[in-house]
Amino acid sequence: MKKIDKSAVYLSCQKTIRETSYDKSSRVNLVISDMPVIDFDAVKKFYMDEHGIDKGFELSSNDALYLRGKEDVAFIEFKNTHSGGLRDQKKELIGKMYDSTLMFLDLEGKSPQYAQENVDYILVYNSEKEPSKSQLYNQVGKRGGINMAIERVPFLKKFINYCVRNIYVYDVGEFERNFIKKQ
Repeated sequence: MKKIDKSAVYLSCQKTIRETSYDKSSRVNLVISDMPVIDFDAVKKFYMDEHGIDKGFELSSNDALYLRGKEDVAFIEFKNTHSGGLRDQKKELIGKMYDSTLMFLDLEGKSPQYAQENVDYILVYNSEKEPSKSQLYNQVGKRGGINMAIERVPFLKKFINYCVRNIYVYDVGEFERNFIKKQ
């Protein structure tokens, strides 16, 4: 397997949260932030080219990769849908989880244990598309500091301690409060 200079790849794929949260179909940025992240869709394209992966076999990737030190890593996926619509994207989200984790670990030269101990997954959705904000709050509320929104996408729970350390499901406002403002 070809050795890839991950630093050069990450540097060339650097963007902002604003850019990586852009939804082409509705022409809207879900999050307005200039926080730097790595455009993991661009990393995927580079990875496929470098490994000669046939274009007919398209890998999936999360939108962004956040790196702050060796032990603070997060994949970020933006979905311009209401939380209930996330279930309809089960196959896509699972594919992105597997493919992104494998590409990242290959680039980093790390074992799955590294991801289980150091990598978080953040799924951000558009609560403005919710039928009722108060209804969502009751369903998502926090118990003992645990992000209960994971219950909206229960099929992702199996990835905790398997592909990633933890999973957070936030609407845009929660993402800004619980992630961006804490960095």
